[in-house]
Amino acid sequence: MNEEEKRKKSDEIRELVKKKKIQFAPDDKAQYLENYVDQVLDAIGEALDADFKHAWISDESSVWDFILYDDDKEEEERILAKISEILGVKVELTDYIVDVAKRLTE
Repeated sequence: MNEEEKRKKSDEIRELVKKKKIQFAPDDKAQYLENYVDQVLDAIGEALDADFKHAWISDESSVWDFILYDDDKEEEERILAKISEILGVKVELTDYIVDVAKRLTE
């Protein structure tokens, strides 16, 4: 590839990159339920011995995003049980964080 072809290819790539956008899922519910979302994240963190205080959560963030153990279903169930015990509500792997937070308000 000669210099002219390299420049042309580089320009094409730059144009493609300019057209790309990162689009975040909405977080309206997560913001509205912020205190309860924090409780859910604290419970997940406690069950995993981790800190998620600075995690960004959208309305589409799920428990699964934090505790997926494909190779160890027993560990996954143990962690879900611990989170449920801490929060006092049933928590499933596929639950959205905002849905768990909403259950805490009921």
